Order: sequence, then C-alpha cells, then structure tokens
Amino acid sequence: MRRVPARLRQIGAHGDRPGYFSHPKGIAIDGEGHLYVVDAHFEAVQIFRTDGTVLLSFGEEGTGPGQFWLPAGIHIDVNDRIWIADSYNRRIQVFDYRPEVEPTP
Repeated sequence: MRRVPARLRQIGAHGDRPGYFSHPKGIAIDGEGHLYVVDAHFEAVQIFRTDGTVLLSFGEEGTGPGQFWLPAGIHIDVNDRIWIADSYNRRIQVFDYRPEVEPTP
C-alpha cells in the first residue's frame, strides 16, 4: 500500500496581492524560521512568518540594486545573508538580514 503524505499547511495561492504568487521560483528559510519566496513574475521576494503571515516584500523589476529581472532562486546562508539568483540580469544579489529590533522605552 502506497502512503500519500498529508499536507501540513499552505501559504499563499495564485494571485497578485501580498501573500499570493504568480510564478514562485524558489524558497528558503532563515535562522528565525521565516519563509522567503522568490516570484519571477512580480520580480520580488516575499517573507512570511511560520503561521503564513506576510512580513515584508522587497524587489521590483529593473537592473539596479534591489531590482530583479526574472529572479530564479534563493539561498540563505548560516549568517542569514540572502542570495538571489537574478537570471536575466546575469548576477547574484546578496542582502543582509536585519532582524526586528524592539524600540527602547
């Protein structure tokens, strides 16, 4: 008898709003458990909490820093640096993860 894995959770669906995807091309998880999803159609990266809540989105179409043209993949290293394969711009962009800091009273 073949076992079928049970789906544990779903994050996002097809669409064009925050938390939705058009052409997801890669996923990665940082040291705090945040999920990063690269979307080639929207030229952006979305960051989610473990419960699926959208934390942040960054990127736009273009050739400058922080801009992408058909991003194709993502990797997060042990120092939480975010490496994005920016395919049509023929480059890798690297970003530093900066965790949220609680304001001092």
